Amino acid sequence: MTVAIQKASQTLVDRSRHGDQNATGIIVEIRKNREKGNPQADAAYRYMMDYIRKNPPAPQMSFGSEGRCPSFKKLKKVRDLKGKPYGRFVVKFVLNMGKNVEDSKLAAHILAQGRAIDMLALRDVLGSTPSQVRPAFRVGFQSPQQINQVEASPVDLKMMQLGYIMGLAEKVQKLKMPDTPISDFSPRMGWELGEN
Repeated sequence: MTVAIQKASQTLVDRSRHGDQNATGIIVEIRKNREKGNPQADAAYRYMMDYIRKNPPAPQMSFGSEGRCPSFKKLKKVRDLKGKPYGRFVVKFVLNMGKNVEDSKLAAHILAQGRAIDMLALRDVLGSTPSQVRPAFRVGFQSPQQINQVEASPVDLKMMQLGYIMGLAEKVQKLKMPDTPISDFSPRMGWELGEN
């Protein structure tokens, strides 16, 4: 196998891991051609599988695994809150919780069961934070896949976590609407299901 094919195989795997749908589609086609008996596709596919085994994917959105959240019962109270009390409560809860990603996902699902995560809710939450940390919130809310690519202070990391929780809660709420495409929640899953 040539060095060019090895490098291309590695690049395809890395791009696919970062959500590149074209790379994922090319890998699928290589696998199909391998099954049809194409020797080049077989060599490339075997090399990719070997590369994947030797280079497991890096964990995504690692806020940390320490400091599990002690209780989510408090967060259920937020369902009845509006305005500034809602924003202060959510911000305080996230500041006091640990950095565990699974806890962040659970917090998002609890928030999704309450008040609509709309512009008013976001304004209430952002109104309870200093203006200089709002860009970090935006990264977590709009582009959670970039969290690992940004150098951030502990405060900015917390704001990214808050943004991630609010963004995920909004996506979960949208999934409840009948006409919402799956790709709004997960572009990769939407692609696999054939959504455009």
